[in-house]
Amino acid sequence: MFKRWLCLALVLVMGMGAFSLAEEIALEDGAATVDVAEDGLLVDELADGIEIALPEDLELSLPDADQGLLSGEPEGLEVVEAVNDGDQSDARLELSASKLLIGIGEKCTLLRATRIPEDSSDAVTWSSSKRSVAKVNKQTGKITGVKKGQATITARTESGLSASCVVTVRKAPDGVTVTPAELTLSVGDSYRLKGKLPSGTGSTLSYTSGKKKIATVDKRTGVVTAVAPGRTTITVKTFNGHKAACNLTVVEAPAEVFLPDKLTVYLKQKATVAATAVDANGVEVPATFTYSVQNGTGKVSVNTTTGRIKGTAEGTAFIYVTAHNGVSTHLVNGEPVQTFCIVKVVKAPEKVELAATDATIGVGDTIDLAPRVLAKDGSVIEGADYAVSSSDESVLGVSESGVVTGLKAGGGTVTVTTSNGVQASCSVTVTEKETNRVNYRLFAAYSYYDSLPFVKRNSESMATVFKKSDIDGQGYTTKVLGNPSKSGIQSGIASFFKEADDNDVSIVYLCSHGHNNKSSYSSYRLSLMGYDSHKNNSRYYLTAKEIFNSVQAIKGNVILILDSCYSGTFINDMKGRLDDEDGRIAVLAAASNTKATFYTNKAKSVDFFTFFLLQGLGYNEKEGWWTKNADADKGSYPGYFLADKKGNGDGAATLGEFYSFAANCIDVNIPTYMKKSWYWGETSKVQKTRFYAGNLKNLVIYRPE
Repeated sequence: MFKRWLCLALVLVMGMGAFSLAEEIALEDGAATVDVAEDGLLVDELADGIEIALPEDLELSLPDADQGLLSGEPEGLEVVEAVNDGDQSDARLELSASKLLIGIGEKCTLLRATRIPEDSSDAVTWSSSKRSVAKVNKQTGKITGVKKGQATITARTESGLSASCVVTVRKAPDGVTVTPAELTLSVGDSYRLKGKLPSGTGSTLSYTSGKKKIATVDKRTGVVTAVAPGRTTITVKTFNGHKAACNLTVVEAPAEVFLPDKLTVYLKQKATVAATAVDANGVEVPATFTYSVQNGTGKVSVNTTTGRIKGTAEGTAFIYVTAHNGVSTHLVNGEPVQTFCIVKVVKAPEKVELAATDATIGVGDTIDLAPRVLAKDGSVIEGADYAVSSSDESVLGVSESGVVTGLKAGGGTVTVTTSNGVQASCSVTVTEKETNRVNYRLFAAYSYYDSLPFVKRNSESMATVFKKSDIDGQGYTTKVLGNPSKSGIQSGIASFFKEADDNDVSIVYLCSHGHNNKSSYSSYRLSLMGYDSHKNNSRYYLTAKEIFNSVQAIKGNVILILDSCYSGTFINDMKGRLDDEDGRIAVLAAASNTKATFYTNKAKSVDFFTFFLLQGLGYNEKEGWWTKNADADKGSYPGYFLADKKGNGDGAATLGEFYSFAANCIDVNIPTYMKKSWYWGETSKVQKTRFYAGNLKNLVIYRPE
């Protein structure tokens, strides 16, 4: 044995030295073969007992096992790792996966080897621990599934680095599914789809997007990224061609989030606060929300995912919300404001009391049931939520506050129900309307209560004062809407005045920001909440044409009061159409082509147009009194009816007297007010009101009760 190794060593040494003509040395099954160039030495077989005499000047020393080129028996040769050039202390080999699941017959090219630091000269070779289960191409690393089982695929570099991946081989799949099958994402969102194979099968899965401009997907992981609004299909595919698809909808990302301003929840009972989101154009978009609570004088618990809350202590708490993309605000006058809901925790209702349990009214008449919600101890629950319903809405109209209106002859029941199911009812009979009887109605709507602190009080004061009118025994039926949508105003007007006839008097009062927009169809716009952020979205404003269409549909005598900046422009826009109505529609406008003005004190803020309109009827809105003497009887009018006093003094206010008193007060007082620190308006211009009287200037619209 030693002689055989000695001969091999001799051949190697001589091949490197004396036999410089040697071209190839091969070792196979214990025999060494040396091929040399022509005229060179050829050794075909080295058998035991054959000795080759060494030249006298040749020194031969065999290397130690831990240094040498060879060790052990020839048939078990083990190559010792070569020393890497340079500092290789941090060198490593990384694979693109530590485990793979493939199918029988699949040719998988997913596995990649990366040498760190990179060394392009350090070649990688691949091997399989069980070629009968999974074969691997020695040079490329392509894996082929052969039969069920597991095999370890190893990559090695010439410098001795290695890394392994466990490959599981199962039978080829006969299908595939993907979860979810329907998905909606906002622009910028990412979501990982989950492809699933039938039990006992194997395959790598590949994902593709039908429209990369809408959404991209990582081919191997299934992570989808939403790019732009639209619809596309994300498809998952097995190696043998089976497919499944997820229908993806991409919407704009939330730009604003909203919660109800206020919510009442009963102590130890549950309720839900529901958030909504809109995109940069004001269009509502799907979103995932996270809710949080800040307890104040009261306490609530909140489910951070669903918004389900429970009142745990009486008082006030605050619920906040954040959309999945981090948005937690909405815009007010173009500035982001934290979105929150004020939650009032009150005692649970035990009883509902109504002003009447049985009543008779005429067609067009009203009765206020004035619901009172009581706790178990008999105390009134202020701000308690309840719903008012009518058994026959064609006969009995009802308001959210419990005011019942007779719509036509008949009868029915009005029921008030709290959110926890406590009820009380009133039986109401409606009698026929008298022939030629005049019905008086006032509809008021306001917007921007956050930035115009007087609009709510303006609208409610108009309703309060006109309720105290008594013209031939008839008072005003009133309705007030706070921060309504565009469709809410339009449908509200249509519904409230649907029973009006040619004898009736109808007042429509609108109070909000106004704009003089020359680029639109109409140069006048009445803006609604959200207009500052969405000026080009028609959902957030009413044009002069839209307002006119609503009042034109009302039968009888109609008075439109526009309390906003630039409201006189409405008359300019609609002059031709107003003339076509034969004088039955009148318009009172707070300002011509200027801004309206107001007193800025937050506690008692008033805008001057409505303030003087009401003062002419005997009501000082700022001070809250009905007479000149604040200590006098709050419901009386002892000689303090200035609109009539400065008119014909007959004890009733005509439309002309109503307007003239307010217009004169503005002309006289505004120049002085402009110098005050509490004044808001254009200090370079005096507010000028506008009046289109039609044929209604002498129409009696108010008489103190």
